[in-house]
Amino acid sequence: MIGVGLFGLAIGFNAATLDPFIFSEKVRLLAPPSMKNTLLGFITILALLTALMVQPLVGQWSDHTRSRWGKRAPYLAAGVVGLSFALALIVLADSLWLLILGTVLMSMFANTTQAAWQALIPDHIPVFQHGTAAGAKTVLELTGVVAGIAVVGYFLSQGNVWASPLVTSLLFFVILAVTLAVIHGRPVLTASSSPQAGQNALARMISGVRKSPPAFLWWMLNRILFWSAAISVRTFILNYLEDVFGLLPAEAEALSSR
Repeated sequence: MIGVGLFGLAIGFNAATLDPFIFSEKVRLLAPPSMKNTLLGFITILALLTALMVQPLVGQWSDHTRSRWGKRAPYLAAGVVGLSFALALIVLADSLWLLILGTVLMSMFANTTQAAWQALIPDHIPVFQHGTAAGAKTVLELTGVVAGIAVVGYFLSQGNVWASPLVTSLLFFVILAVTLAVIHGRPVLTASSSPQAGQNALARMISGVRKSPPAFLWWMLNRILFWSAAISVRTFILNYLEDVFGLLPAEAEALSSR
């Protein structure tokens, strides 16, 4: 069960190192001071919109994939390799356009991995253990976030931009190897969906939301408001510490990682 959920550790680590730390550092170096918050917000929204489009598509494609490596493994591997390339591009970017391109690629490949990984629980974990598996998955994600904040804050405060992306890439490749070894030869517990069902997945989801009880719609609104606030604070926290409290970038990064 832990082996199936390990990607949560790497995904949480990656998210915590990029936003706000790496993104804030790159925008500070490449953008005019008067535009840094605008561009940081634009990059964040662009990454979220890319995730919104990529995850459902990759999830549907992987459901219908038939290969000697299984349904999910090709997408897990492609996502990890592509993510490593995108992280290098973000660090090497010497213009805002390259930074934006690296951000889009990073979100695309990170969510390719995430879409395939999230299907591993219903694929390989019995239904009566789904709750336990979901709990373990969440703990691993939060552990990755905490570890990522500590690692990236320390290295950036020392002026080392490369260390955290390298640790992230290594972590993804190690977890990819472990995950593929864990799921190799294990039976898939979920039935394959028909192409017609996959083609109508979006329509069925919208229909399901419309028919949901009011309590579910209020819960969705609660989640939207909660994460909007959390992302807003997280994205701009370093700039706030620098602009309002007068901290140096290294001081703000070190403080935010504690």
